[in-house]
Amino acid sequence: MKASLILRTSKSDVKASTKHERLFLKANFVQKLSAGIYQLMPLGFLVYEKIYKIIDEELSAIGFLKFRAPIVHPAAIWEQ
Repeated sequence: MKASLILRTSKSDVKASTKHERLFLKANFVQKLSAGIYQLMPLGFLVYEKIYKIIDEELSAIGFLKFRAPIVHPAAIWEQ
């Protein structure tokens, strides 16, 4: 991966509703696709992977088990 893809920042003032959102957008950690929908950029994904690894190691050390849930759930689950 080229360093220019990772280290690119926004020089212009970005529009955001919170300070955190503005910083993430300006540092190019995420890209806003539409209202409330973001995608991780290469640098943001690297940070996500490192945090995930740390949490996974700590939880594994104390005996927690991992599972994967589906992204889409039937409506009946939420109606209970």
